[in-house]
This record gives sequence, structure tokens and C-alpha cells, in this order.
Amino acid sequence: MSNVIRSKIPCVVAVDVNIDLSKIEPNVDTANYVDMVLTNNFSPTILMPTRINPKTSTLIDHVYYYTGGKLKQKTKIFLWKFPRGYF
Repeated sequence: MSNVIRSKIPCVVAVDVNIDLSKIEPNVDTANYVDMVLTNNFSPTILMPTRINPKTSTLIDHVYYYTGGKLKQKTKIFLWKFPRGYF
């Protein structure tokens, strides 16, 4: 990430990690990962679960966009959880 930030060139980053972004509240490590990504001005492009079955859902696909410098406005990411029995 530091090389991308130093170059200040817009880019898309795809990461293959098994971190479920929908578990940001109960998992401190996931929260720290998301904080690090957002603090460095990388914006997630996938915000909804990408694996959904009748009892669970996960958001483990990570694709981020970097604008090439500091964002001019504050960015907020909202997490919406499907209610139990939604599917």
C-alpha cells in the first residue's frame, strides 16, 4: 500500500484474503484491517455479501479503489446486515 500511496496514481487493488468484512463489529482484527484500508484512502468497491446461503452470508471479496491522493471529502462506509430469515 505504501508504494501505491507514494506514487499517487489512481489504481484498483484486488486482495485475496479470508477476512469477512461483514464481521467488522464482533472482530477487532477485522475492524483494524478496515481502519488501515480506509485511513490510507482506499475505498472498497464491494459492499454487500458475495456468498449468501440460507443461514449465513460473507463478504470476503476485497477490491479497493485508490483515487491517487487525499480524498477531498470524508468517506463513510455503512454496513447493512440482512435480517434473520431474509432469504
